[in-house]
Amino acid sequence: MTGAVTPQGADAVVMVEDTRRDGNRVRILNKPNRGYIRRQGEDLKKGDLVLRAGVRIGSAQMAVLASVGLDPVPVSVVPTVGVLATGDELVEPSKPPRSRPHTQ
Repeated sequence: MTGAVTPQGADAVVMVEDTRRDGNRVRILNKPNRGYIRRQGEDLKKGDLVLRAGVRIGSAQMAVLASVGLDPVPVSVVPTVGVLATGDELVEPSKPPRSRPHTQ
């Protein structure tokens, strides 16, 4: 599977989609492509920039950070926002809102 350790001496990878299980065996449906193997550390060199400061971290960024073994990841804290009510129009969720007479 993608990301798995490649056995010593392997020179080709067969995608799972190109295989079928046949009892205790696996049938390879298409000829494997040589040179489809990425070796550990070949995509980045020491000192390369992985992510710029300020980048929002999503799933792709998490994958890159995990691939370089960065754990924990130093991040900026998202600001906490509070609501300060100065009137009596807000009530607890379990209580019904107070009705007020309409003024014209």
